[in-house]
Amino acid sequence: MKIHLNEKGVLHLPLALLAVVLVLTGLALWGLLHRWKSLTQTQLRLDHCTGGAALELKSKLLKISSINAQMERFRDLEAAATLEPSAQEALFVAVNAEAARQDAIRMEWTLKRARWLTSAMSGSTCGARGDTALPLPVLDWARGVPDELGAVPLRLEELPASFHFEVRHSPRASAAEVYRRGDPDGNLYYAHWVEPRQMFRPSIY
Repeated sequence: MKIHLNEKGVLHLPLALLAVVLVLTGLALWGLLHRWKSLTQTQLRLDHCTGGAALELKSKLLKISSINAQMERFRDLEAAATLEPSAQEALFVAVNAEAARQDAIRMEWTLKRARWLTSAMSGSTCGARGDTALPLPVLDWARGVPDELGAVPLRLEELPASFHFEVRHSPRASAAEVYRRGDPDGNLYYAHWVEPRQMFRPSIY
């Protein structure tokens, strides 16, 4: 008995194999795109968290420096107003009010550091389980003893060249720094992105 091949049947197998290859390729591409989407979302979340903390510290440093300058002006005016007791009294109150503003700024940062540390200990620094982070920088400000003109401006005991921020959610990481230029008492603070340190360096995936 002769066996006759159906031409349509012969084509069915290659077409089926091609369909399977296309389906598998499509699934692989979908998985890859989904993976990259997840990594991108993670990176954006880490960048928002790290960058936000860095910008907040920069803002507080600038505010404290600006208030320092205002306090110096008030104190100079108060020292010059020897013949105007009422003006001296008003300036004395103003100097102490500015000092209270600085203390409030320092307290805000202290509370943020505490919340950050608590979140880091629970492994969810930036809102997701598995986040790990370096502690937020300490603002090592100190205020001298008040004198006859009132409170004295804040001074940093030791001002580092930069303040480093870093958060990781494997395999991604985000890092930023706040740094200064020139006079440490001036309004010369800047923030920029930096490479993660070695212990937090992300992979290429």
